[in-house]
Amino acid sequence: MRVIAGSARGRPLRAPKKAPTRPTSDRVKEALFSMVESLLAWGRPEAEIGSADLWRGLRVADVYAGSGALGIEALSRGAAGALFLEGSADAVGAIRENLRLTGLAALGEVRGGDVGRTLPALPGPIDLAVMDPPYADRAALEVAEAIAGAPWLATDALLVLEHSRRLAVPDKLGTLKRQRERRYGDTIVTIYGRGAYDRAAANALNEVHG
Repeated sequence: MRVIAGSARGRPLRAPKKAPTRPTSDRVKEALFSMVESLLAWGRPEAEIGSADLWRGLRVADVYAGSGALGIEALSRGAAGALFLEGSADAVGAIRENLRLTGLAALGEVRGGDVGRTLPALPGPIDLAVMDPPYADRAALEVAEAIAGAPWLATDALLVLEHSRRLAVPDKLGTLKRQRERRYGDTIVTIYGRGAYDRAAANALNEVHG
């Protein structure tokens, strides 16, 4: 498990030893961030995909953070800051160690405890929320709904949900609409968005059918 792009590219990440986490594979993580960057480019046409300009000023919440790999990947690519929410004490320790190893500790804040109870007190705005919950956790969609309706979620926001193909997810979470979805074996990555992303999607559809 490693950082795949940006300032900390190639740095190995520690996986929690005791926590029941399921690290995102490099293949899925690369595909996930490729989709996210293609959406970010809609709102920032002047910034090149793969550049730090695409991420500049964005704040991220890594929910069910595990090793912190997704939030750290966003920081490495140029995000301004990241909040890491994780219930396992062992995983919290791994996140802090990984932030230190990648030189990104000053940009990350780690919050332990029950994820659902932590959400209401988050500072905003959060531009990108990434979720990689335990596959057996049926409460994940409730947490996703809570994020979609949270006052700290930015107007132009993205929510990324990594989940099993056996978990049916809705087309909408509150005011967030499904923008992208890809399957990789048993793993599906679904991305929801609103604001600029909905407008860009509508414009693209009009260009196709216009």
